[in-house]
Amino acid sequence: MSVGVPGKIIAIENAEAGRAEVEFANKREIIDISCLLLTLPAEKLVGRWVIVEQGFALALIDEAQAEQMLLLLSELRLDRDKSG
Repeated sequence: MSVGVPGKIIAIENAEAGRAEVEFANKREIIDISCLLLTLPAEKLVGRWVIVEQGFALALIDEAQAEQMLLLLSELRLDRDKSG
């Protein structure tokens, strides 16, 4: 099982192919944004937060939701590190 994580779309790499560069906590990756292009044009996605799972942007979220999720994921990592 995997968990979707929040990331911020930094740039569109190839709109026709549905590819964008997303930043996750100081790390950048190219992901598939095809699902999001069904509702918004690529240029409207830059700067937006998304939930990404296994290289695919699944949904748009707002910044407050992203921050809340990042905090929760950070807390989960800390708890796991303490128990290990």
